[in-house]
Amino acid sequence: MAIEILSRQPTRVPRLDLSLRAPQPDFFEFDTCNLFLVGSPAGFFLLLERGMLQPRRGRVKPGADPVDINAPEVTGEASRYGCIAVDNIYNVLAKEDPIAYLLNGTIDPVYATSLRTAHVPSSASSIFQYVGNAVKSLVPGTTPTPAMMAPPAAPKPPFARLPSQLELEVHDFTREEIAERKAYLLNDNGQIDYYLRFGGGPLEIQYLNMLSAHTCYWTSQDFIRMLCMEVGRKPGRANTIPAMRAQKAAKRVALG
Repeated sequence: MAIEILSRQPTRVPRLDLSLRAPQPDFFEFDTCNLFLVGSPAGFFLLLERGMLQPRRGRVKPGADPVDINAPEVTGEASRYGCIAVDNIYNVLAKEDPIAYLLNGTIDPVYATSLRTAHVPSSASSIFQYVGNAVKSLVPGTTPTPAMMAPPAAPKPPFARLPSQLELEVHDFTREEIAERKAYLLNDNGQIDYYLRFGGGPLEIQYLNMLSAHTCYWTSQDFIRMLCMEVGRKPGRANTIPAMRAQKAAKRVALG
């Protein structure tokens, strides 16, 4: 329903007329900055309508390239299903949720497969680190040093094989560039789908998890934390949280 309404939403919402007794029936009378889809089947309805997610042409978004905002190959017009008037759209889903559908592929399926699977950042590690540092500060001789409090260095990525000349000729860089420009207009992080960690453990039963997966979102501290961080941060791609940013998956292509 939100996708359908925001597809009809004016690119620029007119000033609210308080003299009207009834609200507008066709669109929201306020501007929508962030749209959070939680366990949503929106991908299924986009498939039925043969639609795709597309940024709205002429919508001025903080930090966006003015060229991309008005580019016809990147943006679309109002009333086209899936062309929504928002700054950021998020699709949060549990892996076992039978109702939820992925949405990255509705931007461009090739671009979607090039991304690593993204998860809602977990608050558990930061909480445990805080408690551990607090305990160490109370024990004599175990006060954490700056080096101990610093986050561990990220492991070096494995050596990636450089693409061959044939792979470079076959690869469609223009399509990839357009898809990436669309993705960043739809979300400052460059992606839409975020899996919520749910269940787990040696006694996990997938079919039992399916019964409660669709109702787990609003009881998840990780999801609430993500919601507050994304709504409360400064708008613009430069102000995104590193854990939320899209990352490309390293792939090795074998030719034969």
